[in-house]
Amino acid sequence: VREPMVGKSRSPAPALQDATMVREPMVGNWEDGGMTSNISLLNPYAIAISADGASVYVVGREGLVRVRLPSFEQLSDAAYAGWNTHAPGYSDVVASPTSIICADLEGTLYDHDPSTCELRLERHYQPTVFELAQRTVANKVESFKKEVVGLYGGFGGAARLALSRDSVFLGGQDGVVTVYSLRTLNVIARVRLTEGPELAGIRVLHMGASSQRLYCGALSMVHALSTPSLAVEAKLHGGPRVPIFGKVCGIVEGNGGQLLFTSDTGGPSIHLWDTTRWEWLSRIELAQGGGAACYLAAPVGNTGGRDDDHLLAATDTGRLLCFRLGRVPPLLIFEGGGGGAMATSPLCSDLVVIMEQQSGCLMTRRCSGLS
Repeated sequence: VREPMVGKSRSPAPALQDATMVREPMVGNWEDGGMTSNISLLNPYAIAISADGASVYVVGREGLVRVRLPSFEQLSDAAYAGWNTHAPGYSDVVASPTSIICADLEGTLYDHDPSTCELRLERHYQPTVFELAQRTVANKVESFKKEVVGLYGGFGGAARLALSRDSVFLGGQDGVVTVYSLRTLNVIARVRLTEGPELAGIRVLHMGASSQRLYCGALSMVHALSTPSLAVEAKLHGGPRVPIFGKVCGIVEGNGGQLLFTSDTGGPSIHLWDTTRWEWLSRIELAQGGGAACYLAAPVGNTGGRDDDHLLAATDTGRLLCFRLGRVPPLLIFEGGGGGAMATSPLCSDLVVIMEQQSGCLMTRRCSGLS
């Protein structure tokens, strides 16, 4: 069913628990509150919040834009600097105090200045995996080895780029996690998650803010890697008592690193895992036709003087759901439109910036006051 950490005993799998999607009255000003603003980029796909919480970075086919938070006043921008003519543009972005790192679908990384957005450094993907292919030369079919480069999937969806204090992590369609130095973008380490000839592209990367684990989603499995060693702590996947269907499409760590939330495309569902024992706990079964939850966030709100952990999920059809944690399965307290790529503030635990998928607008939402 799952592979626990080496040296730890395996506990019996819990009985299947599905969320019934029961709704409670919503307290607070979630739906109508917050700032809203259009941005100047056409086809934006990903966002990140600066380390000081004062700026939001938005990337898309045209390039990179920096806006002030919470007013969303545009401060600086930069055009896409790559050579990918087939699918030009930035697909992923992460923000550190000293660098804004963007990636395109070829797996090339770009280091931009966090203030001016000026391009400072570019690093092309270095292939290590090759697959057999055929071509016709002078009416003869020849076999050759073709390098596997780039990111799995297209624009939009969960991030394939993650950040620690001094390293950048990139998940490729070759199934390889590449670790770069944040300062120089030189390759520090690489690890391939899959064995054998079959390629399993990495669709999701997530760095746990509390545990500093790197979570990687490939096919229907989540790999939990310790950093900086990249040793495998656990492999989480479906089984007779763990109903995961389809590919992993979203990952986020919550509750101080004690819980992990993953989403799949086939349910579509959201799954809860206990990271202390690597136990599957429960699933939230989403409505059919509402899309898969490819964007997940776990902000901490405050209600009545106590901290309340929440799970936000946005689907690939633009639906937005908010769950209150503290019980298994979590309780749905909001469902509506306005979903899209999300980023949480490192300095304000209840603040979430959402880039609405349908309109491309940026919105701020707070989880405090929700019960």
